[in-house]
Amino acid sequence: MSTMRTDKIKVVLPRSGPDAFWQAVIDHYAGDDDRKWTSLAMLALREDADWPLEFIARVFGCSKVHAARRLQRIKRELRKRFDLPIVPTPLSPDDDGFELGSD
Repeated sequence: MSTMRTDKIKVVLPRSGPDAFWQAVIDHYAGDDDRKWTSLAMLALREDADWPLEFIARVFGCSKVHAARRLQRIKRELRKRFDLPIVPTPLSPDDDGFELGSD
């Protein structure tokens, strides 16, 4: 499967499994940006390992609200980068049922 980025560059999304998927995300998104790497680690723990938000926040030394906002932001950035449609997720508004303020 492939998709077209907003800057008209074709990105081939692999079908071979999660390792190839993450490599494509790293190659086309994270680069050398430490903030993006941290956000990707949070996302991997949440999506691949199904870690609770509380555990992710504890590991990264932040509040649950900050972790939830960061996860929302990384998902939004990835959707924008790869032109994926926005679909509701369990983090909208968040897992605990309290509303998050705007970023």
